[in-house]
Amino acid sequence: DHTRWIGQGGLWTLDFEKKSAQCVSILKQRAGDHGSMHYRFVHQDGRTFVIGFGGATFISELKADGTLRDLALIGSTHRFSFMCNWHPPKEFVEAFDRAYPQKAGKHADKGPGMLWIDMNGDGEFQVEEFDFSLTTDNFAGAYWGQDYFDLTLRLPATVKGKRVLITLKPEGYHESGAPKYPSLGKAAENSIPIALDTEVETTVDRFGNVIFNSDPHMKCFAPDGRLLWTYPNRWSGVHGSHNAPLPEIGVTQGALFFLGTAPLDDKSDVFVMNGNHGRFFVLTSDGLYLDEMFKDVRMGGVLDSHLIGGECFGGFFARSAKDGNFYLQSGHTDYRIFRLHGLDRVSRSDGKLEVTAAQVSAAERNLSAKLAQTSAKKEARAHRL
Repeated sequence: DHTRWIGQGGLWTLDFEKKSAQCVSILKQRAGDHGSMHYRFVHQDGRTFVIGFGGATFISELKADGTLRDLALIGSTHRFSFMCNWHPPKEFVEAFDRAYPQKAGKHADKGPGMLWIDMNGDGEFQVEEFDFSLTTDNFAGAYWGQDYFDLTLRLPATVKGKRVLITLKPEGYHESGAPKYPSLGKAAENSIPIALDTEVETTVDRFGNVIFNSDPHMKCFAPDGRLLWTYPNRWSGVHGSHNAPLPEIGVTQGALFFLGTAPLDDKSDVFVMNGNHGRFFVLTSDGLYLDEMFKDVRMGGVLDSHLIGGECFGGFFARSAKDGNFYLQSGHTDYRIFRLHGLDRVSRSDGKLEVTAAQVSAAERNLSAKLAQTSAKKEARAHRL
């Protein structure tokens, strides 16, 4: 619903004709207390859920009065502690110390994962409602969190030294209304090996494929762990962007996280990623680069609606079920909403391209010559006046 947005802990209704916005409710969500960076609406089983992403992922239900009730929380113990400014709730700390008596007080260390499910329906943390992954390392350790298409959670981790994809699919709901997820230990036992670093951001398309913001190549894995495609993705994240060359069309730089996915055609979704220097990248979930938006802050230029700015932490992308258009919330120091034109006219084609051995050799020679030119040492003389 492109008229309904979340911002500053509130639910807003927008009137595009009148160019006005009205806050209709205060969400009163624990996730808001701990710094979720962006949100996704999920409509499932006749209910409306809101997923809040950040150092950990909150799953909440949007109630009729416009407030949210937290149902579940999943993520890395380290990232959750950081999300809480290193002062997580006492119930979480006590539960961790019970699970790890030999590591009491080490809840901020990297490695373990945590799952909280609201078993009694009060929307509050209780010690007995926490579950920890005793056999995993680097569980869901991405700085910006993992994005999901529905209530099935797919998370990267390391189990006994092997990199894996852990899937938690709810088997109905508890009496409290919270999703009935398996324990982390059971989910880890049924994990699928993947060939990838696990401390990276992810998203999931509607087919269950998981896309990783990995460097130097973005990678996509099928639900059974098969590698489906890769795309060059150098200089990802905040720190990677500091070493990036000047922008080039088709080259992702400083990719932070996934703002959302939306159905594109019968074979793929489309997703948008925000870049640390203010460029946003548009790709299909089967690995095709479509376009990019906005200006790189390093290139200068006038201050206008298309200069988002660096460190644009936040935002949202989706397709409206009301009018069929694609919408983007840019995320930065303001809530700027764009209607994206053209994605509805994207059409897929296929064919064969034959490449001869002679063409491959010529391409290699051209590439070697280009690299030699760019790597040549350049000197300049400065004369005293």
